[in-house]
Amino acid sequence: MALSQNTIACRGVSLQARVQVFGDKAITEYKEPTGGGIRVDSHGYAGYIPPVDYDPLLAKVICTAADFPVAVAKTLRALQEFKIGGVKTNIPFLLKVLQQPEFLNNHLDTEYLNQQLAAQSQQSGDDNSVVSVCHGAIARLCVSQGDTVRKGEPVAVITAMKMETEIVAQCDGKVT
Repeated sequence: MALSQNTIACRGVSLQARVQVFGDKAITEYKEPTGGGIRVDSHGYAGYIPPVDYDPLLAKVICTAADFPVAVAKTLRALQEFKIGGVKTNIPFLLKVLQQPEFLNNHLDTEYLNQQLAAQSQQSGDDNSVVSVCHGAIARLCVSQGDTVRKGEPVAVITAMKMETEIVAQCDGKVT
């Protein structure tokens, strides 16, 4: 097959929002968004109890449109319409990210979401908190109360899906 880049045409944009649930309580309400160009791949339902030892992914919301701004608007609407009761989700975080100027202007890199998570903890008034990039159980703590830590030093290891992830300090500080 003789294809070259200049013969390939873009026919739209799709965004995927990965909805996660947190906690060990049952979902009390579950209603997926619908509409043209919106697809939800999920295993959620009212009564479902998310397992805490596995990936907290509940649903992938995939929105397709002719261009990026319309795909973003469609994704925002879909997430606002997604009703999940009884558990905490990352939908508020996803909504906030989708409205950030850096996201809307496509000024992103591989650290963008980690930076947004750190900014979220700072805005909550918890400037020295440690934010995990994923859900899981604490396998071991690398620090004790009273210890001094430097930015980038490991503070804990969490396990999920038989994998371990090291959690590091986002800034210099003291463990309280």
